[in-house]
Amino acid sequence: MDKKNIAIGVVSGEEHEFNREEQAEKLRRLIYWFWHDFSHFVTAMGRNQLWWAHGQLDVLRSMCVGLARLQNDFSDPEVDEEVYFKVEKVMPVELLSVLRETFCPLERDAMLKAGFVIVDFYKELAPLLAHRHGIIYPDGLERVMVERLNKVHSENQEKF
Repeated sequence: MDKKNIAIGVVSGEEHEFNREEQAEKLRRLIYWFWHDFSHFVTAMGRNQLWWAHGQLDVLRSMCVGLARLQNDFSDPEVDEEVYFKVEKVMPVELLSVLRETFCPLERDAMLKAGFVIVDFYKELAPLLAHRHGIIYPDGLERVMVERLNKVHSENQEKF
């Protein structure tokens, strides 16, 4: 209640101005930067730099949460700022349940498995969102990066 009209002109945190072009740009960045950060994960795993790789899993997971938020509500303002902020209130978190297993120990096998889970989750959402919002999806880049992960995985099987 605002009897003195102190809050006139103030927009509450629940209301936000929606700019479709800005949201599409956020989506485009998520789609393309995912593969950039994924390349860091694959490189780190290939060099057996597990701490770096583990940090990249966090980055990649948050990008997937951002995609899920956009899938749920394209006008969601927290997509590239604080993706975990009030996530339980803005979308059914069951949609993220597969990502639970990506919170893994600092161990090669668990981290490689998490990388595959994250890339599968991403591949389920990103191409559809890209198509829906007029963004060209980088199929060739996806193919190259998944091949790199498969190579690191097969080398892991041989070495370790």
